[in-house]
Amino acid sequence: MIARLILLIAWLPMAAVAGGGIIEAEYGGDVDVYPHRIMGDIYEKQELIVVDADGVKHSLTLSSNVFEDMAPRVADMDGDGRGDVVVVETSVTLGASLAI
Repeated sequence: MIARLILLIAWLPMAAVAGGGIIEAEYGGDVDVYPHRIMGDIYEKQELIVVDADGVKHSLTLSSNVFEDMAPRVADMDGDGRGDVVVVETSVTLGASLAI
């Protein structure tokens, strides 16, 4: 999961990181690729869509993992004054983890 966090950081353009960070986040459409179904009738997601402080929209689609969560959360998790995204990312083989 740490590799996924590094990928997410590298994926965000420098403008988003240098500016005010992330101001909005949402998941894309439902997917039915993960057999666990921990959330009952609520399907998992594989796409994360964020909007940075400059109003630019970015998206990341997971290839094998899923976001097993109701919604991504935007919060300043490291005290730098910029919004970070907090999600629950799940691997079929490794289970769920909190990713920032």
